[in-house]
Amino acid sequence: MRQERRTSQRVRCLLPVRLYPRGHLKVIETLSLDMSQNGLRVVIPAASVPAPKTFSLDLNLGDVQTPIQLAAEVVWSRPMAHSEQHEVGLLFKNHSDKITKRLSSYIEHLSKQPS
Repeated sequence: MRQERRTSQRVRCLLPVRLYPRGHLKVIETLSLDMSQNGLRVVIPAASVPAPKTFSLDLNLGDVQTPIQLAAEVVWSRPMAHSEQHEVGLLFKNHSDKITKRLSSYIEHLSKQPS
């Protein structure tokens, strides 16, 4: 049985995400599936796998503020059944207290929404 390693609340959300693979020129535009204060699960085309281990990303929380810019590291990847896409788990790296507060506030807002 897999042991859960998450330390923060995770909420389902479909948010636009732009991934900028380190060392590559192409941009991957995708959607999140869920997120926490520490990371994000996204979908990427199978053609992008194997994905680089590190990304810069823009995360649009759908508010009037500018997208959050973060560095992230791939911690897992798996193919999606009956699809030409992969789910990828990203761990946020070295983000500021301001970004942490913005993420926490957004996650708290989502957690209060009816399912």
